[in-house]
Amino acid sequence: MEHVNIEKINELRYVLGDHYDSLLDTFYSNAYATLLKLNQLCDVRDQRREEIVQLAHSLKGTTGNVGASSMQAYAMQLEKLARERDLTVMPELMTAMMDALEAFRSLVVKKAS
Repeated sequence: MEHVNIEKINELRYVLGDHYDSLLDTFYSNAYATLLKLNQLCDVRDQRREEIVQLAHSLKGTTGNVGASSMQAYAMQLEKLARERDLTVMPELMTAMMDALEAFRSLVVKKAS
């Protein structure tokens, strides 16, 4: 799975210029906070399904906006499963999303160097 959408990243760098790094800092902070909240909800996922849908939907949008393709795909999958009331694979998806965030961060740092 492709971790980054290079075209989106290049577009953001061009449009935002010096503000691009600030956008990424905000994205990382918010994404980590959302993933931590989702991880907390793993234990009570069936009772908090609507909250999971909302968080996954929000994460899907923000990850798409910054070009974090694999994270966006995982968030989309989590949102779909939560809507279908099938959250049995949520713990595995959370691990995959955290790994995807780290891969995205690493790849973006490499591209900037």
